[in-house]
Amino acid sequence: MYDFGTRYVKGHGVEGDLEDVFLYEDKLTLLSKLEERNTYLAEISFYDKDDKVVNKISYEASVAYIGREKGKGIICRLEKSAFFINEKEPSLVIEQMATELNTVLYPLEVFVHFTGKLIGVKAIKAVQERWHKRKQKFTAAYQGDIAYQMVKQFENAINNEGRLLGLLQKDFFIQLFFHTIYQEYSPQLTLETSFHYNSNGSSVPLTFKGLSTIEPKVTKSETIVVHYEGECEIDGMHQLSRHLKNPKGNKGTLNIKYDLDKKTRIPEMIQMATSWEAKDGKHLKTVEVLISKSSGRKTVNVLVEDEKKIETPEKQKGLFSFFKKNKE
Repeated sequence: MYDFGTRYVKGHGVEGDLEDVFLYEDKLTLLSKLEERNTYLAEISFYDKDDKVVNKISYEASVAYIGREKGKGIICRLEKSAFFINEKEPSLVIEQMATELNTVLYPLEVFVHFTGKLIGVKAIKAVQERWHKRKQKFTAAYQGDIAYQMVKQFENAINNEGRLLGLLQKDFFIQLFFHTIYQEYSPQLTLETSFHYNSNGSSVPLTFKGLSTIEPKVTKSETIVVHYEGECEIDGMHQLSRHLKNPKGNKGTLNIKYDLDKKTRIPEMIQMATSWEAKDGKHLKTVEVLISKSSGRKTVNVLVEDEKKIETPEKQKGLFSFFKKNKE
């Protein structure tokens, strides 16, 4: 079980001069400013059963709140760039293909429910038009069965809003950033809720059931902290269960910590750790995600494991070097 370190950071746990979190009618409400654009650095790390990193994906993502549409929700523009795999620019052909397709998919306008959940795609035609312009060049550069299958899957997604929404909801950044945290909480600042964890290893999302808790005081960094802790049983058809003698009784634990801007309630930092164990207690796999605001962000407390604080490094010049190509 992970501890996200609030008791180790100056200001947390010292209530004398800290401001109370204010919730109107017990609701945590998103108060984003239209046209506000925030950029984040996202890093997803995959660990094996021996707790060794086997894969790490990093990229830059931005979210802009650009309007509202009656009956549809908040309109957001999403962008992604500067992809790195294991701290290197994509070099394998399959990695380069995936990166190229991302430049077609983004920027992307989506609809977001007032609870924070991604509920629809607004500008799917813009994606289709970009693909129409670039398809010939892409298929000329990348040939073979793998390229054919990737193109087929991509076209199936962008030609149907429901399928594209399902594809987006498997993205770790989207799953975490657009989680339903903006809801009515109990007077004790708690909320029983579920987190649907989408994974390519399972035909349906895995559902964690747990508790979201808002810390009663605003932090010294002027953020509102929301913790989520949940558990689930692993689907017997999941890739982690297929090789086990008894696929039943295996479980996963999920811990998420949101640091939200005090005024807008937009995330400043999101940290996630999910770990999977077999019925006999054997560790199977861990996934960790860190999403941090990349400019003008406040200093916030970070993930702690086994009572040892892990410092958040400052953004280093060139850490996410941009490599942009003219794809038109």
